[in-house]
Amino acid sequence: MAMNRIFECVQPCLTLEKSRFLDSKFTADEIKRAVFDMHPTKAPGLDGLPALFYQKYWSMWEVVAKAFASRSRVVLNEVISETQSVFIPGRLISDNAIVRFECMHALKRRKKGRKGVMTIKLDMSKAYDRIEWSFISGMLCRLGF
Repeated sequence: MAMNRIFECVQPCLTLEKSRFLDSKFTADEIKRAVFDMHPTKAPGLDGLPALFYQKYWSMWEVVAKAFASRSRVVLNEVISETQSVFIPGRLISDNAIVRFECMHALKRRKKGRKGVMTIKLDMSKAYDRIEWSFISGMLCRLGF
């Protein structure tokens, strides 16, 4: 399978210590901090309730997704390539457009060595709509999650 060949090229980058940290149980403080870090009226969950509801009744709910996101910041720099611009504070997804234009300009001006060089244009608005979950799962396992 083509995905397996891709996975073979990826080196695990999570240490056993950090993997254990991500797998450990959430503390009440982590969950409370995650709930109160959310904007009160933004991004209602699947249940339609905004963060304000959970903030008001936080002791009744565990918001695992936000707590995991807060916890994962510890390892993001190790798992996400420095060439990626998403998920890293201080980087913007729009930076990708600038990099793309620079790559295309360099390729067009290149006189020698054009064989074996390519670029790929992605529609970022569609990139998140079409996810191959088996690939995501396999890649996370390969990275050490």
